[in-house]
Amino acid sequence: MFTVVMVVNLIAESIMMFIGGKAVVFIFSKLQSISYQTASNLSADSNAMKGAMLSNYISAYKWVNIITAVITFMPLFSLYLLKISQLIIVQLKVKIKKKHCSRK
Repeated sequence: MFTVVMVVNLIAESIMMFIGGKAVVFIFSKLQSISYQTASNLSADSNAMKGAMLSNYISAYKWVNIITAVITFMPLFSLYLLKISQLIIVQLKVKIKKKHCSRK
């Protein structure tokens, strides 16, 4: 099961690595309320950005990192839930077996 989490993690990281730059520009364009093309041109020279524009550009990176973290932790959380459910099932089987044995 841990292998599945690692594979999903690698897939998520690979996808975000390929689309991360585009996602930053997209989020930056939404934060600045400008077109994607304009945001793309502005992001080509981040040294020219000042004030609120630079703050929004950094915030776009922050949001992409948060999205990547959420995508990465989802399989780990599902593995945790799966382990808990397996423990519950084992406990129920033990209780059923005890009840069945006590009836004989």
